[in-house]
Parts: sequence; C-alpha cells; structure tokens
Amino acid sequence: MPEAFALGMVRRLSASKAEGADPDALAGVRAACQHLHRELSFWLGADGSRALFTGAIGRARQQYPVLENIHYDALLTPNHPAIPQALQTHGARATAVALEGTLVMLIELLGRLIGDDMATRIVENSGKNAAVD
Repeated sequence: MPEAFALGMVRRLSASKAEGADPDALAGVRAACQHLHRELSFWLGADGSRALFTGAIGRARQQYPVLENIHYDALLTPNHPAIPQALQTHGARATAVALEGTLVMLIELLGRLIGDDMATRIVENSGKNAAVD
C-alpha cells in the first residue's frame, strides 16, 4: 500500500475523531488508535491487534524518536504517563506526527498480512463504527 494513501486514511480517520472547529491533532490520532484497535480486535482478536500495534510502533520508532518510551499500552490507555512525557519533551505536533506514522506503519503491515483492499475496508469501518459509538 502506498505510504501517501495510508497517511491520507490516517488523517481522515484522525480528523473525524477530533472535536471542535480547530481539531486537536493529538486527540484525533489517539482516538483513531483506539477505534482502530477495537475494529482490529473484532477481526483479528485482541492479541492480533496488539501484535500489529506493537510491530507498527517498533518500525515507526526507527523514524520517530518521539516513540522511544511509547508502547502499546500508552496508545490505548487514557492518561498513560508516556504521552504527557512525549508532549513535554517533543511537543504536541511532533508527538501527533509520530503517532500518525505509527498508524501508517500499522496499515502497511495489515495490508501485507491480509491485502490492501481488506486493510482499507477495516480502517474505513473503524471510522464508520466509531461514528456510531
């Protein structure tokens, strides 16, 4: 799956989760992580979702030093201390970009595992199902 396509999907999903006229990119991308995890858990089980997120974080960490202390639980647990630490050290924009990069990696891994078309459907469904939540 082309990286630009995956990034577009991540940004659409994140924007749909952010609230207010001036969306908070970090809040949107964290909400996108949670909704995508929920959708992946439905299709792949909780362990499968965790494995994809863990693999994506590991790959993204090579490109984004912000992720040094951010692990699976930090992405999906509200008020986890790793996110505020990253914010304090690197700022909101760099943290949001790193989390976006993580979701791009996750979508690319998912595409390799089940095919790009199915990966696209799962990501799109996470956005639709989140709107119902």
